[in-house]
Amino acid sequence: MTLIRHLESVYNEYKVWLKDTQLHKDFVNLTDDDPSKYPLALELLKHYRKYVGPDFYTEVSQKGKEQGKLYGKLYADLIAAYPHIFPSLIVSSPYFRTRLTTHYFLKYIKGLDLDIDALLTTKKDMIL
Repeated sequence: MTLIRHLESVYNEYKVWLKDTQLHKDFVNLTDDDPSKYPLALELLKHYRKYVGPDFYTEVSQKGKEQGKLYGKLYADLIAAYPHIFPSLIVSSPYFRTRLTTHYFLKYIKGLDLDIDALLTTKKDMIL
């Protein structure tokens, strides 16, 4: 069994961006009982939803996409050299970032009889 964790999501980029914002600095410097903390929390949540979005649809970061291409090509080379290690079952969660990771890992393998592009459009669980 081989387990592959999803590629880096935009949440990682968001965390880096967030640390440098004045809004976040103001928020963390307030005590929990300070009434001005609540409006700042709402503003932070608004930025989070705009940048990251709902967890189910969270995108892969630019770094994650670059790594996906690299790892996908390396995996395809490995499978070309050792075709007997190709799994008989591939299971991916329906979260977009995991479906995109699976897509990258299958994209460069020659001769697959799979509709791997469906990984990017379906919102259902897929078993390949």
